[in-house]
Amino acid sequence: MSARRAPSGAPGFLLWAASALYVLCAPPCAAAEASSRSPRLEALARSVQAGDAAASSKFWLELARSGTPLVEPVADGKMLLTFVVRASGLPDERTPGIYGALGDTGGPMPAKAPLERLEGTDVWFRTREMSDRARFSYHVIRPRGSVADPQAVAEITVEGAPHELFVDPLNPRTWTNGWMRQLDTGEWTEDWPVRGSYAEGPSALVDRYVSPRPGVNRGKVSTHDVASELLGNRRKISVYTPPNHDRGCADCDFLLIFDRAAYLSAVPTTVMLDNLQADGAIGPLVAVFVGNSQSPGRVELTPNPRFQRYLREELLPWLRERYQFTSDPRRSVVAGSSFGGLAATWTAKEHPDVFGNALVQSGSYWWWPDWMSAGIRITEDAGTVIREFAGAERLPLRFYLEVGTWEGDVMLEPNRRFRDVLRSKGYDVHYEERIGGHDYVRWRDSLSDGLRQLLGR
Repeated sequence: MSARRAPSGAPGFLLWAASALYVLCAPPCAAAEASSRSPRLEALARSVQAGDAAASSKFWLELARSGTPLVEPVADGKMLLTFVVRASGLPDERTPGIYGALGDTGGPMPAKAPLERLEGTDVWFRTREMSDRARFSYHVIRPRGSVADPQAVAEITVEGAPHELFVDPLNPRTWTNGWMRQLDTGEWTEDWPVRGSYAEGPSALVDRYVSPRPGVNRGKVSTHDVASELLGNRRKISVYTPPNHDRGCADCDFLLIFDRAAYLSAVPTTVMLDNLQADGAIGPLVAVFVGNSQSPGRVELTPNPRFQRYLREELLPWLRERYQFTSDPRRSVVAGSSFGGLAATWTAKEHPDVFGNALVQSGSYWWWPDWMSAGIRITEDAGTVIREFAGAERLPLRFYLEVGTWEGDVMLEPNRRFRDVLRSKGYDVHYEERIGGHDYVRWRDSLSDGLRQLLGR
């Protein structure tokens, strides 16, 4: 397999590259580094010091059977989670690390967490204490050498230097995300599949809906390349129709969700919809996945009047010409995460006659118009959408809001403030803070929960 490379001159991709979606925050926010090493590694260290030349090899044979990372319970719902990577003969400047939204920097922006070598072995490790209910994605990361490693799944820039990303080779838990990349023509595509690994504690919520089930009827997904005269661009639109209803149905509920590629890959939404309907948790549903265009600051997903006109004047008529679904806003949901969650909120505000429900995962409610030049931080100017709702009359909308406890004040505080504003205005709001970071793997659970809350039958 040849390595897949991030294009040069693609800062947007570099921020997207581990589901960060342009969010920064200041420490602290997540679990602290464990004060002691993993008991299993302590035992390995003692064996090595006692002269057991085969100790390291036996350790790796055990991990080949049990998988990585190491998970060891501690008191009060906590665990020691230890990342381990096998490497030998690496120069200091190529020390491996872990890359992900792990709370090392106190927030959702993926950061490189360097590993340290267990003396006398080829074991590189990093141990963290965290909730045993955590579930999160990560990559193994290593500075790029003069020759590209064919096992690398992507190359990104970290701290000004090129690095390669890898799947954790002994972790059976993997996920795939459709990332953005620039083509030789200068255009962008969002269907660049990049694999990663994820970890979960023994008490993590069971993924009830994310895996295909035998005997469950499957819906159909059709993908279209759709141009916009209003926006002067084109994007992919994927439409899911429920089993036995290839063109939808007049009684079908309606879901419109942003960040199309991610919600067809990292979040296996269509599989989840099949299972939810098979369980009777929701009724028949048509889901529309809206593709991204590459634009500075994801401007289409901010309070953008032209993009809102596109949704009402171009996309919705185009959909209704081809598919049947409800016209009842009470049975219609607009959804998204991060900037997509901001867009879902604004879309519901602008079109309450179409969408009566907003499902928002880690919404970027810190946003304000000058954030690109001023940086992402909480200031008196931040929270434009929050202020808009605070100053307006209540609309016939319901909200499902969730945010990760590892996401730091720049995410947690605006989400809490938006929740409080909505409740003070009399909105129906379901709000949750879930263990984890700014992470599609974490968002899988809350998507299915949100759909059951808003469309449950």
